[in-house]
Amino acid sequence: MPLLRALVPSLCACSLLMSGFAQAELAVIADTGDTESVRPFLSALVNDGPTNAAIDARQDGGVVNIPLQLPLHSPSLTVGAVIPRRLDRPMLRRPLFLIGSDDVSLKWLRTHLKRLAEISAIGMLVQAEGLPDLRRIHDVVRPAGVSVMPAPGDDIARVLGIKHYPVLIWKGGIEQ
Repeated sequence: MPLLRALVPSLCACSLLMSGFAQAELAVIADTGDTESVRPFLSALVNDGPTNAAIDARQDGGVVNIPLQLPLHSPSLTVGAVIPRRLDRPMLRRPLFLIGSDDVSLKWLRTHLKRLAEISAIGMLVQAEGLPDLRRIHDVVRPAGVSVMPAPGDDIARVLGIKHYPVLIWKGGIEQ
């Protein structure tokens, strides 16, 4: 339960992160109190793979049930070297990093943790087999206050042309 409580703020941060993809700020024109699920509108962002499982893993009230998302795989991403490059148009308001629960990602995370905290980076855990993997990541980032959310990374990898992790996306560039 402490792990779930620690990950909920990270999941909330995902919505803030994704707002960086919008071209304009949203304005509330009218609020009648009636709400509808955003699920039908997400079809442009999700595919038939693990992303739909993440959407289906909701409990009442829209709270994500993290254990139902596991194991988490991002088939289009693998552990590997990333060649640094600039992005022509910055898409994110906050730095974002993608990691797995593998030893290479954990070593990268430990090495870059201070910098990730300094730049207020948000992490996406794109590969995890089970709760022990989530706990290992949580134990590394908790002392630094860095947020990491479990989520498939295929969509963002496709948009940004990323094939490998660990990777940091920030200030208009992609680096390892």
